[in-house]
Amino acid sequence: MARQHQIRGFSLLEMMIVLLIIGIGAATIRVAVTKKDPLEPLEKNAYEFSGWLNRLTDDVLLRNRELGLFLPKQKLA
Repeated sequence: MARQHQIRGFSLLEMMIVLLIIGIGAATIRVAVTKKDPLEPLEKNAYEFSGWLNRLTDDVLLRNRELGLFLPKQKLA
């Protein structure tokens, strides 16, 4: 009797792991090539907002007023 070979493919988990490894490698190469942190603008804006909010809080406490934050709706581009 001839032996039948069963053709087996990759499981979904194996494919997801391979894609994850490729994604991590691509992200690492991008950061190494550009030499610029992709989160730098976000961190700068967060730092500026934190400073603004701290100054506002100090001003409110010194003037014995209530603190509120109003964020106007902005249209997304």
